[in-house]
Amino acid sequence: IGIWALQVVVEEIQDIPVVFTMVLNPITVIGQETRNITGASMNIPIEQQLTLLKKVTPQARRIGVIYNPSQTGFLVRQAERIARDHGLRLIAKAIASPKDSFAALDAMQDEIDVLWILPDLTVLTPESVQYMLLFSFRHKIPVLGLSENQARMGALLGLSFESGWDIGSQAAELANGILSGRSAELIPFTTARKTRLTVNLKTAGKLGVQIPKEILDRAAVVIR
Repeated sequence: IGIWALQVVVEEIQDIPVVFTMVLNPITVIGQETRNITGASMNIPIEQQLTLLKKVTPQARRIGVIYNPSQTGFLVRQAERIARDHGLRLIAKAIASPKDSFAALDAMQDEIDVLWILPDLTVLTPESVQYMLLFSFRHKIPVLGLSENQARMGALLGLSFESGWDIGSQAAELANGILSGRSAELIPFTTARKTRLTVNLKTAGKLGVQIPKEILDRAAVVIR
């Protein structure tokens, strides 16, 4: 359970099946090659996030992201492909340390229509997140955050996994598959199948964004 446990398991166990749970970006620990490990990640499917952005900001075409290639480069590569399929363009700025995020953000102020916060530890310092939200209000650029807390801080939207219980249930289903005879090597990681959406209507008003009723109806939390 958790990324620290997974890091230990990757080094110590190679000969029996392993199922992890409650891990973000497991591929950064496990790598791309097929092995004895599968599990349930906390990541939200990229397709779902981009579809949400398109519904809430249909006029937006350029999506900005700041990322560390060693942390979320694999997500950016996936997102670039999926964005093209949606008629969108990903404007991605790579950084190597948290202090680089400020300049990267300033450099894209005239290049993006929305800002998408990735689950990247290099980017997610309190100072960087606060700067992103100030940037959002200053330039009237909506932000898709990855938690209810970020939405409460001022992001237009916050999309997260619904509960640890459901992520754990997904892991249990994977374990049952292995016990039924399936090879862990042939079972792909799962992403969160249930999500929790927070919408900040105060931010929407300040940015001049009209939130569709369909989105408000599915939101778990609406900040008014």
